[in-house]
Amino acid sequence: MPDLRYLDIDSLELSLNSHQNPEFVCVNFLDSIPTYLLKMPKLRHLHVGSSRYPRRFRRKYYSPDISRISSLQTLRYVYIGDSKSEELLRSLSNLRKLKCTSPHNICPNLSSLTHLESLIMALKSDFEGDYSVINFPTNIKKLTLSKFALPSKNKSLIGTLPNLEILKLDEAFEGQIWNTKEDEFQKLKFLQLKWSDLEQWNSSHDHFPILERLLLFDCEKLEMI
Repeated sequence: MPDLRYLDIDSLELSLNSHQNPEFVCVNFLDSIPTYLLKMPKLRHLHVGSSRYPRRFRRKYYSPDISRISSLQTLRYVYIGDSKSEELLRSLSNLRKLKCTSPHNICPNLSSLTHLESLIMALKSDFEGDYSVINFPTNIKKLTLSKFALPSKNKSLIGTLPNLEILKLDEAFEGQIWNTKEDEFQKLKFLQLKWSDLEQWNSSHDHFPILERLLLFDCEKLEMI
């Protein structure tokens, strides 16, 4: 099938290495992600595993030349659990959309992914790492964080993202009081808070200047905005 462009399959038992033309590949059941998939010259969208069962990169096939080869723009359901997988992820410099899962003590540094516009990141449990080393790409427009446990004093990590338009925080907001600032969330249009312990939200009419939609789910302790 030399003209194959789109492949959606439950499992991948044979190699696709001989195919150079696929642009979209979705594999539900895959033990690990072989590097040759990342190197396909025309592949733009790769979906592997699922939200519940993200897939790891194949360890023994790390290759430093991926950054010069990969054309991937969308990568979904990958597990980033160590420095090697983080390094490989950062080499996919053309990524625009990423959905990943990490352990509770790791938040991968994705600042080098300068084209990244959409990021969905879930942690296995509440984050226990160092917030000071977290650095999101400044081009992000859509950001979803789950179990991030972001303290109020560190909200600027996301509030100062200059292009952020959509923000969803699912068990990712820690603290009872949130004092917003004038120079944050200047382009935010959509905000969703879910499973938050927030009690008091202190804002102003010139904060969130173009916010259009606010969704609050299970924020039972919130008394005042």
